[in-house]
Amino acid sequence: MKNILAIQSHVVFGHAGNSAAEFPMRRLGANVWPLNTVQFSNHTQYGKWTGCVMPPSHLTEIVQGIAD
Repeated sequence: MKNILAIQSHVVFGHAGNSAAEFPMRRLGANVWPLNTVQFSNHTQYGKWTGCVMPPSHLTEIVQGIAD
């Protein structure tokens, strides 16, 4: 089985970024390791949304943790 580190955005409502990418990759038999660069309530094209952008240091720390 292949391992895929998916570095993308994430939305709680709807399907965009890792919210959309994980399912088909898992269905194809891959181990998916989602690393979310943002955590938003919904896609920004809805006009109204809330959430946060993950700081680069947070992402680096997680990637280093995976490598260890």
